[in-house]
Amino acid sequence: MFYNKEICIYNKQKIRDENGISRESYILVDTIPCDVQSVGKSSKKEEYGYTTENIKSIYADYNANIKIGNIVTYSKKKFKIDKILWGEDGDESFIHFIVVESKVNING
Repeated sequence: MFYNKEICIYNKQKIRDENGISRESYILVDTIPCDVQSVGKSSKKEEYGYTTENIKSIYADYNANIKIGNIVTYSKKKFKIDKILWGEDGDESFIHFIVVESKVNING
């Protein structure tokens, strides 16, 4: 598979701030090469069941940090990993997943 883009993957974790208070924050866990594709209007509903505007389809080599709920950044936007679709032949050496644009604050 040809990967011409790169995404950063963030995982929600509990951390202690400088005052010792526990809070949730997003931590950068990996940066990976991938193929990012916009999803056409008809495919959004028919293939994936979405009615929202900004979703992307991403193909990458398998990575354990790609989990539903994690955040990825791409093209200065944030997206939540919403669905994971494995390769058509069930081969886990690559992964196909869907992300939905998110307004989450990853900077704490």
